[in-house]
Formats: sequence, structure tokens, C-alpha cells
Amino acid sequence: MNNLGVLIKYEWKKLWQKKMVKISLAVALLLQIFSCVFSLTMTHRSTFIDENGNEIVEYEMSGYEMLMEDKKNAMVHNGRVVDDAFIREAVHASAENVEKYKAIYTLLRDVFGDNTENADAETLYQAWKSNIVEEAKWDFHLSSKEVSYWSNKVGKVKTPFTYKAALFWEEILQIGATIGAIVMILVASCLSGVFADESRSGTDQLILCSRNGKIPVYTAKMITGTLFGTGCLILLYIITFAIRGGIQGIEGFSADIQPIISNSPYALSIGQMFLIVFGTALLVSALHSLFTMLLSEYLKNAVASMLIMVVIMLLSMVLDVPDYWRVIAQIHSYMPLNSVAVWNLVDFRTVPVFGARLNYYQVTTVLYLLLSAGIIFIGKAKYRSKPVRK
Repeated sequence: MNNLGVLIKYEWKKLWQKKMVKISLAVALLLQIFSCVFSLTMTHRSTFIDENGNEIVEYEMSGYEMLMEDKKNAMVHNGRVVDDAFIREAVHASAENVEKYKAIYTLLRDVFGDNTENADAETLYQAWKSNIVEEAKWDFHLSSKEVSYWSNKVGKVKTPFTYKAALFWEEILQIGATIGAIVMILVASCLSGVFADESRSGTDQLILCSRNGKIPVYTAKMITGTLFGTGCLILLYIITFAIRGGIQGIEGFSADIQPIISNSPYALSIGQMFLIVFGTALLVSALHSLFTMLLSEYLKNAVASMLIMVVIMLLSMVLDVPDYWRVIAQIHSYMPLNSVAVWNLVDFRTVPVFGARLNYYQVTTVLYLLLSAGIIFIGKAKYRSKPVRK
């Protein structure tokens, strides 16, 4: 039993013997499949009333047909540099062609508002660089040092932008919080009994009397739970890639992020941004798994542990802290589930550390690793001090 691999295999087998685990995972997978497919089956229609008061159907198509139409329009200008010619075409596009310039026109509107008539490449990039930091200054109540930090970062973003169709990557960034919430519920329902169930049934006393001590057993449980949480996340993303990526394609990984998310200050492609978000999501899943098991050990009650995790999830998703409460709002944004939400892709608040400044994803990476290590240490001390009843 001193072999950690054998212990992990044993804990993994115990976990999958629980009906709750099998049912919860099956429901989660079905929900994800449904969410990927449902929008394709919906009917979209546009109507208007003519001068005689009659309702005229402009178009009617399924979600799948609309998705294919969006992809077709996006691919028309795939690979074009956003220069003067492209901007003029977007501004003066006729009604029947406006959808082919949707991404660029949205970028122009974000930068110039309604005053796009005389837009050109030079004014676009100048206005974008000045506006993005100025707007963030007021939105996030940034300090002068933060403004200087982001002005330097924005200055490193390569211009002119190159437009590339990246519908799939744009979509997968938007569903990060949804997948994160599903995994959090899975973790709460499946791992809340890892320690609590053994304590309730009394089998923990047999384990605590094992010849090789408590720590190998504790380590195996924590590793197994962490593998379960991160494995569930990977599985849900695989389903999304297989269904949505299989239908609409996954091209556009190297696309500049600014034509898609205009207020992004990062000199990254949308694919690189996804890798950062996905890495963060893995850390969040591991952290939620570890914390659920810590609650299970301390509370000795699976229901109470699960309830606390659900409350934390609701506080992350429902609680809205005004940005002018700078410190509180910033702390709330670091709640693990929030870190995979699309709106935090453009969180400009930083944390000073030894003369340097850490941006949002640097802070969350360090924070979640430290919290995970702290949970492991606290749980280890608790499990080690657990008495054997006579």
C-alpha cells in the first residue's frame, strides 16, 4: 500500500463506484451536448411591416443555416489587412453586403462611435491606442502607474491589424464561464463525500490504521480528486471542439484578437488568448476540487460541503460589485469562476509586486497556485492529526 500509484488506482476505483458520480457526469455531458446542438435547431426569422400594414418575412433560416451564412460572410475578407481600402469598403458597404464587413464595422463603431464616415487606418490606430487606455482608466479606476503600464503594453500591439475569420475561437472564449460552472457543480456533487463518507461509515478508521501511515492515503485522495476535476473540464472542452469545431471549423487560431475583441490590450492572437483562459480553467478546476475535499474533511458532511460550493458559485455569478469600489471589485473578480468569464479578458486592474505589475491572468495564476498549495498543506495537517478511535 506504500505504492502511490496503487493507492491512486484504488481511490479512482472507489470514486467511480458511486452512482452519484456516474449520474452527475452523464447529466453534465448531456447538458454540454445539448448546449452545443440546441442553437443549431432554432429558427431565426426577420420581418418588417410594409406600407400596407402587412408583415413581410425578410428571411427565415435555422440556426445551422445562419451559422454557415456567418462563416461564409466572415471568410470573404479572411486574411485582409485592415487598411484604408478595407475601412472605406466597410463604411460604405451596401445593405446587402454589410454582414460581410460586420467584424470591421464593429471595430470602427467601438473606436469612433457613430462618426465612422471619414475613418481611415491612421486615425483608427491612433484613436484605438489612446481610447483603450483612457476608457479603462475611468471604467476600472486605474492609477497613474497602471495607465502608464497599459499604455506601454498597448504600444507593443502590432498594427495594422489583419482580419481573420475566427468564429469558433470567439465562441469558445464566450462559453468558458458556463463550462467552469458545470465542472464546479460536478466537483461539488462528486467529491464532497471523499472524506465525509468514510468518516460517516467508520471505514476511515481502517484506513488510518494502515501500515504505511496516513500521508500516502491523503496524497492519493487529493491527486485523484484533482484529476477528476481537471479531467471533467478537458472532457467538456473535447465535446465542444468535436461538435462546434466539427461543424464550423476551427480556423482562425492565429487571428489578431483586436478585430474581434476591440478593447483587448494584449499583443496576442485569439488562439493564444484561449490557451491562457484554458490554462486558467485547469487551475480553477484543480482549486475547486481541492477545496471541496478540504471541506469534506473538515465538515465531515457531504451535503454541507456541496452547499458551500454552490453558494460560492452563486456569489461568483450573481453578485455584481460596482467598479468604483475598486478593492472589493478587484477581489471579487479574482474569485476562481470569474477568471474564466469572457469579460475578464479585458480587466485592466493590476497588482504591484516588488516594483513590477502583474496583470489579471498573472495574478490569478500565482493566487490559485498559492491557494492550492495552502489547501493541500492545511488538509494534510488535519488528516495527519486525525485520531484513531479505540
